[in-house]
Amino acid sequence: MKIVSFNLKCAKSADDNMQKEREPRVAAFLLHHRPASVGFQETEPFWRERLDQVLTGYRRAQPQLMFKNYIYYDPEQVSLINHGVIWLSETPDLPSQGYGSKYFISAGWAVFECADTKRRYAHINTHLDAYNEPIREKEIEMVLDLADRFSAQGLPVVMTGDFNSRKDSVIYEAVMRRGYLDAKYQTEDTEETGTFNGFGKYDPPYMGPIDYFFINPGKFDVARYSVNVTWEGEFMTDHNVIMLQCGIRG
Repeated sequence: MKIVSFNLKCAKSADDNMQKEREPRVAAFLLHHRPASVGFQETEPFWRERLDQVLTGYRRAQPQLMFKNYIYYDPEQVSLINHGVIWLSETPDLPSQGYGSKYFISAGWAVFECADTKRRYAHINTHLDAYNEPIREKEIEMVLDLADRFSAQGLPVVMTGDFNSRKDSVIYEAVMRRGYLDAKYQTEDTEETGTFNGFGKYDPPYMGPIDYFFINPGKFDVARYSVNVTWEGEFMTDHNVIMLQCGIRG
């Protein structure tokens, strides 16, 4: 199975941030690769409306309308067992800004059951504050607390998203300290390419990585980690799209 993390770049209309040019590439890439679940970031309402229409065969796990970190899934590959949203703030059950961030930062989550093996996994998807590391430190602790809840139930857990943090950051260290793994290092078929291209502002190997797949140990067989910059030679977004090919252990 495949899992994708996809920062879309905000767009409030078809003309905003080249959305109308990029939308066909986004859809074509995903419909070609057919990931079981996709964690999107920066999914403005306009983007959500468009994804609901163009991702043929996919469903949205979270019904919320004022939210940006949706998870979409392929019902032919996985069934949705449960889902939810937490706001990375002092009031996690309410849409809210927290810890001094000027943004409404959130994490969406979903528990899926694989159609073929009947094995389940939890997918958590987030986008941490872009400008303030002390704020990100508080946010990542909430994401990790959520991941720990699923891990305690024996579930495989994958965290996707734009963590706005490099490998030498306190955020990355916090994830490692909790015992989670960077999935890209769990396979020999991997890449060191960065994950932010700025629509061509940065040259290969690009800035980053700042987008990750974090997994709990012993729960996944990682076959391949790939960084996808373009579709048919054109940028899909200002972040490189990362994809994980893996199996879920019983």
